[in-house]
Amino acid sequence: MSKKNIVSIIVPDYNGENTIQRCIESILNQSITKFDLYIINDGSSDNTDNIIKKYLNIPNVHIISQDNQGVSKARNVALELVNTKYVTFVDSDDYVDCNYLKNLISGIEKYKVDLVIEGFKKISNEKVYFRWNQGVYSSRKLMEILLNENGPQGYLWNKLFKVNIIKENNLKFDQNIHMAEDLLFCIKYVSKINNGVVLNNCDYNYVYTENSLSNTASILNKNNNYKEAYKNYLMALDKIKENIPQKYIKCYKDINARICKVDIDFMRAMKLNDVSLNKSFYKVIKKDAKRKQLFLYISSIVKAKSKIYSLLSLWFPNIIKKIDTVRFRKMNG
Repeated sequence: MSKKNIVSIIVPDYNGENTIQRCIESILNQSITKFDLYIINDGSSDNTDNIIKKYLNIPNVHIISQDNQGVSKARNVALELVNTKYVTFVDSDDYVDCNYLKNLISGIEKYKVDLVIEGFKKISNEKVYFRWNQGVYSSRKLMEILLNENGPQGYLWNKLFKVNIIKENNLKFDQNIHMAEDLLFCIKYVSKINNGVVLNNCDYNYVYTENSLSNTASILNKNNNYKEAYKNYLMALDKIKENIPQKYIKCYKDINARICKVDIDFMRAMKLNDVSLNKSFYKVIKKDAKRKQLFLYISSIVKAKSKIYSLLSLWFPNIIKKIDTVRFRKMNG
């Protein structure tokens, strides 16, 4: 690892044989060259290992292989090794434009802040640009932005962090949770800084394959354990609450709105998959959602369309199930 390099990029990968090469090549094609690239192979069982081995002899590329221990462990392993001034993250199924690093570094140094957040492009059937109001924001406002469904949220990959802040505060990814671990890390980081800047650049390409509900449903199908998945999500949101200063009242309300929406998303997924063995658990989730529905109703962090659909799901679940069933049949051809 060269001390001359100013920024590190961390790319965790698990079974990404179809996308990892595109991801790596986009990073190596950056307009600046003073960076370290850490690729962590998290126990892939496909051809990933053979693909990334081709980059072994490139001086600033560091390949780490480990047994499958999850994305949080992979990121933590890389963070221990990073000795540059800044660090950013890229997911192995995404890719970046050639000025990604240049614009992030320019932003953090020009505005003299502790965090940079960029816009991004969502790549699916069409290319959609996501941008927000450019400017410097306080820690409190950054938390509100990260919790907002209409904002950049808790993604790691469109942000630049200062390594000294991470290491001085012993910030790590929580290996005990498997949902919203990236948002939790971002909230922890923001709680330790004074300000950050939001830029209008869209140099990150987020390859989008499924919407939020189908992601939730697929997680539940994979785990076949609704209670465990739900418990994991709430654990993450509770830990996020713990890292928000009590004086940030709006952020607390926003978290409750988010929990309500999670409740309803799980209800929809359970209905969609005809889960009949968890009726008592379904009632528990529904009861919690009804207690928190006011937070969702008044919240500014959830898109209006999503808010209406969620509240309809709470009160008319069978009707929404029919709509979801038709929608997912169309999505799956």
